[in-house]
Amino acid sequence: KVQKRDAFTIFLVGGVDPNNQTRTHDDNFLWTLQKMSGVEWLSWDVLPNPNVGRDGQAFRLAGHSAVYDEKGLCLVVFGGRSPQTTNQVHIFSLSQGRWEKNVPVQGNRPRPRSYHSAVCIHAQDGTCMVVFGGNQDGRVLSDIWRFNIRERRWFRCPKQTDVQLLRTGRTGHSANAYQNKMIVFGGYDGHKCYSDIWQLTFPSFKWDRIHPSQNSEIPRPRTQHSADISGHVLIVTGGFNPSDETEIFDDIWLFHIPSRMWQRNEAHPDNLPSLTAAALVATEK
Repeated sequence: KVQKRDAFTIFLVGGVDPNNQTRTHDDNFLWTLQKMSGVEWLSWDVLPNPNVGRDGQAFRLAGHSAVYDEKGLCLVVFGGRSPQTTNQVHIFSLSQGRWEKNVPVQGNRPRPRSYHSAVCIHAQDGTCMVVFGGNQDGRVLSDIWRFNIRERRWFRCPKQTDVQLLRTGRTGHSANAYQNKMIVFGGYDGHKCYSDIWQLTFPSFKWDRIHPSQNSEIPRPRTQHSADISGHVLIVTGGFNPSDETEIFDDIWLFHIPSRMWQRNEAHPDNLPSLTAAALVATEK
C-alpha cells in the first residue's frame, strides 16, 4: 500500500535493461521514490508486482505508458511490448496496493502499440487517459483515443485531416497535460526525427503547432526522450536520433510555454535506476 503523504512521489513502471535489451524488469516491475517536504530523497522501494496474472504469464512491459489518476488514486498502464505489442490496460490501486492485470474494458479498443504517449485529463464524464500515436510493429500511428478510467470505456477521438503531424504519425514522442491542452514534443515518423511542438486542445480536440520565438535556440531532433511540465515550463531531457546511433542525448532543455522560448540547462540529475523504455509518473501527493 502506498501511503498518501506530504511528499513528492515518482512511480517508475517496467522498462528494459539497457545492457540486455531482451530482459525486461518483471522482477522489480513497479518502483516508488519519495521526497518528504524539506527532506532529501528517500531510497527506491519496490511495490507489489502482478508477476503472474489470470493467464499465468509473467508481467513484463517496455515501451508502454502510465498515467496517475489523482481522484481514483491509481496508476493506469497501457500498451507496450510484452514481448508482443499489446493494447491491454493494467491498473494499480494505490489505496489497496494491488494490481488488476488486463482489466475488462468497454467499447472498441485502440490498435496494439508501443512508444505512444498518454496523459490524464478531467472531462465532463470523469477522469480520462488520452492516448496518441505510437508504433504497431513498424507502423507509425496517428490516432487519438480517450479511456474513461471509472467506466473503463474506450472512445475514438475526432481527427483533423489538415494537420501534418497526423498525416505522418508520431512515435517515441512525449506528451504532457497543460491547462486544457496536451503538449507534444519531438518523436519519429518512421523516416526522420523532430524537435517540433504541438498542442491538442480539449474538449475540441483541435491541433495547433507552437512555433518557438525566432531568437530561441532549439533542441536537436530526438525520440524516446523524457519530458514533464512544471508550472509553465516544459522540461525535456535525453533521447536519441535513430538516423545516427551515436547521437544519444544527455542534455536538458526548458521551454517557457507563454513566451515560447527554449533555454538549455547544463545541470544533470543522477542516482536514477539504469532503465530505458520505462514509464515515469510524478505526483505531488
